[in-house]
Amino acid sequence: MVLAATLIVAALIAVNAVYVAAEFAAVSVRRSRIQQLAADGNPLAQWLLPVIESPAQLDRYIAACQIGITLSSLVLGAYAQGTIAVWLQPLFTSWGGLQRVAAESTSAAVVLLILTVAQVIFAELVPKSLALQYPTQTALYTLIPMVPSLWVYRPFIKWLNGTGIMLLKMLGAPPQSHRHIHSPDEIELLIAESRDGGLLEPDEHRRLQRALLAHPEPAKAALAVIARGLNVRQTEMLAAESSPKVEVAEKEKDIFTRDAEDKLTRTLRSKVEIDRKRRGGVIHVRFSSEEELIRLVDEIMGRRR
Repeated sequence: MVLAATLIVAALIAVNAVYVAAEFAAVSVRRSRIQQLAADGNPLAQWLLPVIESPAQLDRYIAACQIGITLSSLVLGAYAQGTIAVWLQPLFTSWGGLQRVAAESTSAAVVLLILTVAQVIFAELVPKSLALQYPTQTALYTLIPMVPSLWVYRPFIKWLNGTGIMLLKMLGAPPQSHRHIHSPDEIELLIAESRDGGLLEPDEHRRLQRALLAHPEPAKAALAVIARGLNVRQTEMLAAESSPKVEVAEKEKDIFTRDAEDKLTRTLRSKVEIDRKRRGGVIHVRFSSEEELIRLVDEIMGRRR
């Protein structure tokens, strides 16, 4: 009897741990890695990919994890109080000399303390650490129990999400969906893959990198670029508008002006800056010596011929 109760308690703690691991893994797994596995034919990755790509589906996934954590914790507490606490009550009565009511309260408190420690260690800290260290494997393996959980909890998810959104609106806070997190390395990988796949020209790749690095929060800017589908020019404008360090003259430079500066700098092999006005503008060419000035004049005159 005791062995069966112990196994049931351990199973409920394991269920709780699975939901915790699934929640942390879903928001920390690399999307590009899941995309690669899905392209290679991994069925679990193909199931998981739409979830992490859609904020709405990720919201439902996280809600299912949270419902599972709550229900398993409630069932665990109720079961332990109804079995283990009942078995401990006579021990406190006979060994501790406590009255019946005091013995019941003491046994309930002891069971609660033991369950709390066990849950914090085995159902919170351990699965969270595993999910953060091995997000891909954890996200894929926990998807197996999450698929039926999403179906079972579907009516509760809809009601709870709707209630949460209503409360946020009443408090004046805009509701926000969960978003998949991109690390700086993953952002760099996405840009490099776009270049290697022919979606970005080398010059566009360089400008996109420069624009993201100029933003005060490159990761946040990259998420905005992905979510809004911004092109290279729009990304440069986003970085210019968001960076307090960029001077007004620099903000006014559009993509064509910067392209011209880059091309002239490469052609003349000297730093070139273009200061555009409402009508016309000024081209500044930097040189460090008289010999370099002579070379620049010869270069320009030679190209004019």
